[in-house]
Amino acid sequence: MDRTYHYYVEPGAVGEDPFISLEVGETQETKTHILKSILSPAKEYLDSSDGTANEAFRKCYTNNEGENKTIFLRCAVPLHVQRLQKYKDIDSLSALLDINETTFNSDVLRAIQTLLLELSLNDTQVAFIDKCLNDVLQYLKRSEFGDMLRIYVDTIDTVLRCSATAVIYYSEYKEIKKQSYTKLKKSCSSISKIWGSLKSGNTQAHQKLKGALSLLKTMEKFKLGVQLKELFHRSADSFAGSTHDTLLAEIARKGCIADQFVAAFGILRKMDEQDPQNMCDMYTNFFQSVFDNRAGQRSFMGKDAEFQQLTFLAVYGTAFIYKNFPQILSTDISSLMNVCVPQLRNQRLDVPEEMTDLIFSLNKDLVQPLIDSLGLSEAGVQDLAEVYIEKILPDLKIYNKDKKRLPSLSNHYQWTLSRGRFFSNSVRVAILVPGISNTQVKDTKVSDENKRIENEFEILLKLQDGKTHANILKLFAFNPLGSRLHFHVIESFGMLLMDRVFQSRRTQDFFPEKWIINRLLEIISAVIYLHENNIIHRDLTLNAFAMKTYISVEYEQAVLCNLQMAYYSDYEASAMAGHVADVHGKNIATRWSAPESLWEGKFDVCTDTWMFGHLIHALFTHGCEPYTELYSETTDEIMAKVVSCGLKPYKWPCIPISYHKLAASCLDFDSQNRPSLQFIQRELQRLQKELKHNENVQRKSYCTYTMPGISTSQMERAHQPERGIPDMVKKMKGYKGNKRDSYFKMREKIPQSPDPNYAPLPMVFKKQDLRCQNDPEVKNKRFEEKVEENVTVNFYDKILPKMSEDFAKKMSIQDWPPKKQVKQGKITEIKLIYRFPKARNIMDLALDLSEYHDIDLEVIYQVTSLVQQMHEKRWILVDIVGKNIYINDFKACQFRIGRMVRLPPKEDSMILDYKLEELDDIVNWLPREVIGNGEFSTGSDVYTMAMLFYEFYMALSGTDRLQY
Repeated sequence: MDRTYHYYVEPGAVGEDPFISLEVGETQETKTHILKSILSPAKEYLDSSDGTANEAFRKCYTNNEGENKTIFLRCAVPLHVQRLQKYKDIDSLSALLDINETTFNSDVLRAIQTLLLELSLNDTQVAFIDKCLNDVLQYLKRSEFGDMLRIYVDTIDTVLRCSATAVIYYSEYKEIKKQSYTKLKKSCSSISKIWGSLKSGNTQAHQKLKGALSLLKTMEKFKLGVQLKELFHRSADSFAGSTHDTLLAEIARKGCIADQFVAAFGILRKMDEQDPQNMCDMYTNFFQSVFDNRAGQRSFMGKDAEFQQLTFLAVYGTAFIYKNFPQILSTDISSLMNVCVPQLRNQRLDVPEEMTDLIFSLNKDLVQPLIDSLGLSEAGVQDLAEVYIEKILPDLKIYNKDKKRLPSLSNHYQWTLSRGRFFSNSVRVAILVPGISNTQVKDTKVSDENKRIENEFEILLKLQDGKTHANILKLFAFNPLGSRLHFHVIESFGMLLMDRVFQSRRTQDFFPEKWIINRLLEIISAVIYLHENNIIHRDLTLNAFAMKTYISVEYEQAVLCNLQMAYYSDYEASAMAGHVADVHGKNIATRWSAPESLWEGKFDVCTDTWMFGHLIHALFTHGCEPYTELYSETTDEIMAKVVSCGLKPYKWPCIPISYHKLAASCLDFDSQNRPSLQFIQRELQRLQKELKHNENVQRKSYCTYTMPGISTSQMERAHQPERGIPDMVKKMKGYKGNKRDSYFKMREKIPQSPDPNYAPLPMVFKKQDLRCQNDPEVKNKRFEEKVEENVTVNFYDKILPKMSEDFAKKMSIQDWPPKKQVKQGKITEIKLIYRFPKARNIMDLALDLSEYHDIDLEVIYQVTSLVQQMHEKRWILVDIVGKNIYINDFKACQFRIGRMVRLPPKEDSMILDYKLEELDDIVNWLPREVIGNGEFSTGSDVYTMAMLFYEFYMALSGTDRLQY
C-alpha cells in the first residue's frame, strides 16, 4: 500500500477538500474537475505563489525522492503541463524533456505537438526549432531502457512538425541562417539514426515509425520541390494570392508526399493569420485532390507508410480546425471530415487521440457523420471514451474485467460501469457513453439502476461542497452532466462491512465489543453528517458500508460506500417514495425499513434512525438480517406483523443489554419517540469510555455464545436485502380501518390449509403429557412436605458448585452437599432432599376455590416476590409451572431446584446446551429463545411465570377447557 496517500484519518473528521479544474487549478463549472486531495503530492506546487511556474515545479520535483517523484509527475501533467500549454509557453515545455520519466515525457510531447499547430509561424523561429529538436534528441539518447517503440513513436509528431516548420523557413531564409540549418540537419540526422536502430516489425506502430523516418530523411535534406519553394518563398504572403492556389493544386496533384505534408502543415500554421473560412476550404480542396490522385496512381504503392503520416496530419488538422475556429460553418467542417476521416477506415488505421475531441464534442450534427465515417460501433465509442478519460485524468487506469453496461436511454446514451485505479485509490468509474445514433426513442423505460447511478453522483456533488467526511466515500473526479461525455470517478473499496463480518463468522474469530462500538460510531457519524446536509440515506444496511484500511488492519474504518438511494431536500430532511432513486418503493430494503416507510412511503431522519437500530443488531449478530429468528416465516408475513402488530426483533444473547436498549429505542413504532442520532452517538461514546476505563467490562469472547444462524433465504440471496413493499402490506392498504384491523382482515382471506375440509383437532393436555422421569417426588408428612428430586450430572457438576452452604440452608436442602451413588464406576443417582412447611399445589388450590375475593392477587403477589428474590441473587428458576409451585399461607415456594441456573456476573442471559427433550414436559410454557437456542434469562422466567398465571386463572374460573 502506498504510504504517500493512505494517511490515517480520525473517524468523523471533516476536512476542506475542494474540486479544482485540471487545466489551471481554479474552480470552473465547465471543466473536468478533480478533488484537490488527489493531487496532494503536488500540494507544495499548488500552494506556491512566488517565482515562475517552472521554478515552482522544479523546486517541488527536486524535494521529492524515489517513487514520490513519479507520483508528483502524474499530478504535474494536468497542473503544470496543461497550464504551460494554455499559456503557449512552448519553450518551458521543451525544457521539461530533461526529466527522465516516459509517461510524463509523453504528455509533454503531446502538448508540444499541439502547440506546433496552434502557434503562428512567427512564434516558432528557427532558433526555437533547433532547441526543440535538440531537446528531443537528448531525450531519445537518455531513453535506453523500457518500451523503445513507444518512446520513439511518441516523438514522431513533434519531430515531423518541427522539421516541416524548418522546411517552410528554409524556403525563405536558407542563405541568411545557413549555420542554423546546418545544426538542424545534424539533429534530424541523429534522430533518424536512433529511429532507424529499432528493428522493423509488422505492427501499426512500426509502420508509423517507418513512414515518419522516411519523411524525416527527405525533409532533413531540405531538397524541396519547385512549387513548394515558390509557395513559401515569402512565408508572410503564402496562400494569399491566386498563384498560390495554382501552386498548391500542383503540389496536391504531382508533389511528393513530403512536399504535400509540408504544404498541408503550412495551411494549418497560417489559418490564424488569414481568413479561417477560406483556409478551411483550401485545406479541404487540397486533401480532396491528394486523395483522388492517390486512388488512381500506382507510383505511390511503395509509399504507404509515408502516406499514413499524411493521412494522420489530415485528421489532426480536421480536429485542430474544429477545436480552434468555431466560426467556421458546420457544413464546411462536415465536408472536411467527409474528405479526411474515411481515410482512417480505408487504411485500417487507429483513431488518433485528437479525434476524440470531435467525437465527444457537444455538436451532435458533426458527431454523427464522424462516427459513420469511422465506422465506429457502440463498443468502439466506449473504448475511445475510456482512452479519452484516461488521457485527461492523471494516472487513471480503467480495468477491462467486470464491466457492466446498463440499458440504453432514449437518446441512445448508455451508462457503463467499470472498476479501476486512480493513483493508489481503487475506484468505480461511471461513463455515460454517447450513442452512435442521433434518433430519439420515445417511451423508453429508464431502468432504476440508471437513475440510481445519476442520483448518487448528484448527491455526492452536493455533499462535497468544498468538504469531505472521513466515513463517507469520495467523488474523486467528474465531467459535468450535460457535457457530451459525462463521467465520474468514485472511491471504491475492496471489502464491504458485510464481507468483513462474515469473514469473522467463518473463522469463528468474533469481534470484541471495542471493534463493534468503533464501527457504530463511524457509521452514525456519517449518517449525522448526511442529515446536517439535508440528505436522507434510506438504505442503511450492512451492504451500504465498506471497510477502509490505513497502513494495517489495526487502523480500519467503516465508510458509507453507497448513496444511490439517498435523497436531498432544500427545505427539510424528509423524502417520499417515488423519488428518482426509488421508483414507488420498489428498491427499499424491506426488512430494514421503518413501518411508516412501508405503509405511508415516508422517509425522514426518523426512518434512518429506525434502520440504524437494525444495524446495531446486525453487527452484534455478525450479519443476521432483521427478524432472522423467524426462520419459518416469509418476509411478507413478518413485515405485515411489523406494520400492523408492532413486531419487534428478538434480543439475542450476543447483544449486550445496553446496546439492545439503544437499538430498541431506535425501533420505537412512534417515530416521534425515537431518539435523535446525536443522542445515540453520545450514548455510544459513553459506553466506549466505560469500556476504556474498565477493560473487564468488555465481553471476553463471542465464542462463549451461540451465534444465531444465517437463514437459508438470506444465504440464497448472497446476503443482499430483499427489496420492495411486501404484497401483504399493499393488500392491507386496500382495507378500511387501522393497520391492525386490516391485517386480521387480510389474514382471514388467506387459506390456512390447501384442504378446505381440513380442521385441526382440539389440543388437549393431560397429566401424563406433563410428566418427566426425574419429576420431584413430594411426600406429604404431618407438618411438612418432603421432596426428593433426582438431578442430572450436568447440574451436579456445573450448577451446585455455585450454591453456597448458606443458600442451601435457606432452600431447606438436607445432607449438603448431596452425594453421588456409584455402581461399577458409573453414577446411578444424585438425589437432592429438601423439606418445606405444609403447602398445597397452586393448581389444586385454584380448583377448590369457589369464591376467591382477592385471594388470587395475594397468590400472584407471592409468586412474583419469589421470582424477584431469586433474580436478585442471579438465580433463574426455569420451571415456574403449575405442577411445581406450592402455596403455604399464601407464601410461594418451588419444588424444582434441579433445573435452576445461575447467571454469570455482568451478564443478562446465558445459553445452556440443554436438549429440548429434557424440557419436554414444560415446553408449552417456555419462550422461543429457550426452545430455539437454550437461552435463559430473567426475561424467560417472566414469560414462564405469565404462562403460570394463565394456568392459575383458567383453573380459578372453572372453565371446562382446562384439562391436565
